[in-house]
Amino acid sequence: MFGAMAPADTPEVDTASTLSDEVLEYEALISRADGREIFRDYVTLVNTRYSVAENWLERWGPRAEADAAHDRKRAEFLAACHRDALESGDEGEWEDFEARSRPWGLEFGAINCPVQIWHGSADKHVDKKHSEWLSTVIRDADLRIMAGQDHTNIVELNRDAAFAWLVSVCSR
Repeated sequence: MFGAMAPADTPEVDTASTLSDEVLEYEALISRADGREIFRDYVTLVNTRYSVAENWLERWGPRAEADAAHDRKRAEFLAACHRDALESGDEGEWEDFEARSRPWGLEFGAINCPVQIWHGSADKHVDKKHSEWLSTVIRDADLRIMAGQDHTNIVELNRDAAFAWLVSVCSR
């Protein structure tokens, strides 16, 4: 897992603490009866904003163009993903929101295979408390907090190591 989040009903992790005031206000709005329409409008706005590579580079600030995870090629890829995201509707985005904001109904202690959790110490999107909690409730979880890495570059910088670990586990 890279930059993993704990379920919304985890008492040890304040999921809302990693969200901006703007997102918290928005989430309160969509819990209303007309929330699905409000959500649809918001997703359209966000996907429109992030369907332009320049907006990704601006969002990354000083990290823009600093490495492969923050370069123009990655920004163009993410922009294309956002342009394509709503092509068939917003159901996938809605399901992601529901997964983040509602209990999952999963018994983490029942996971009985090796799990490796990677989290960047500079991740501003998901607090490391989420990964720390997951590492305590999943048996045989191996938590790796990567110094200076963020939500965007952790996969780029550790993909080979994660795949090597996965191959070693599957070869046992």
